[in-house]
Amino acid sequence: MVGLGQTGTAIKVQVRRGDQTVDYELRSGVIDGFDTTYELEKENYRTFLMDNYPDVKVSVKKLISEGDIVACFNECRGTDSDFNREVIWSESVFYRLSDGKIVEEWYVSDNVSVLQQLGYNIKAPEA
Repeated sequence: MVGLGQTGTAIKVQVRRGDQTVDYELRSGVIDGFDTTYELEKENYRTFLMDNYPDVKVSVKKLISEGDIVACFNECRGTDSDFNREVIWSESVFYRLSDGKIVEEWYVSDNVSVLQQLGYNIKAPEA
C-alpha cells in the first residue's frame, strides 16, 4: 500500500538552498542507527515528557480507526522544566496494528507553537 509508510514506499523531493536544487528519493524503512523497538521508544518518550514537562496532561480529542490504522489527535499541557512556563501543544499520532499490536507509528507534534510560547521568535527563511 503506497502512502501508509510501509517499508519500501518512496517519494521524490527537491530541496532548494539558495540557487542550488538537489533531488532526493526518500524511502521508508529502517534508518541505520535508529533501529529500535516500540517498547524502547515508548520508554524514551515517557522519560522525555517527565523530564521536560513533569506535570504533563494529555487529553485525547479525537480517536479514529479505519482498517488496521488508528489515528489519535491530542492536546498536551505542561510546565516546561527549563523555562518554568506552561505550554500547550497539539499532536497527532497514527498507528498501524497487526494481531492486536502496534507495528508502526507516525507522530506529528506542534513544536513551533511550543517554542513560540517559550519566547522564541520563529522567522520563516527568506525565499
